[in-house]
Amino acid sequence: MKTATKQARKEMKLLCDVMLGKLARWLRVLGKETIYFNEAEDDELLKKAVKAKAILITRDKRLAQKAKDFTKVVLLKSNSIQGQLKETLKALKIKPPKTIPQTLCPMCGTKLKKVAKSKVKNEVWPRVYKRQKAFWRCTGCRKLYWRGTHLKEIRRTIQRIKTAWLQ
Repeated sequence: MKTATKQARKEMKLLCDVMLGKLARWLRVLGKETIYFNEAEDDELLKKAVKAKAILITRDKRLAQKAKDFTKVVLLKSNSIQGQLKETLKALKIKPPKTIPQTLCPMCGTKLKKVAKSKVKNEVWPRVYKRQKAFWRCTGCRKLYWRGTHLKEIRRTIQRIKTAWLQ
């Protein structure tokens, strides 16, 4: 039974309401399939969550109250991204990952695919091309990614979340 629960957690879809765009990006960085609409009315969000069989994540008490009869809801209290991540992961019993999965585009949630370095030479700054060995492209929005200096901050944030998880 524990294996089935782990599998269900791995496959769960999340839907963040319009106030939680940053949280949606962070959940995608953590490898969680997360739907986000930057403009949608409550009823529309609720319909999309039900249709996608997604867990609705919101800070809106009225939306959470309305949605609880139709789908699982996580009502967040925190204003900070670290607090929101901590609340979300705890509510869904998801342990923070040991490493950054690099599987989903933080912007659109589509899969990332590794691309040959030679294919991106004209798309990045020369110093980036010289310093980086690996590049990934989003199969949806076509955004290009590499392991830049921001990765240290992502790792620090994940470490802070892991520490908070244990408290």
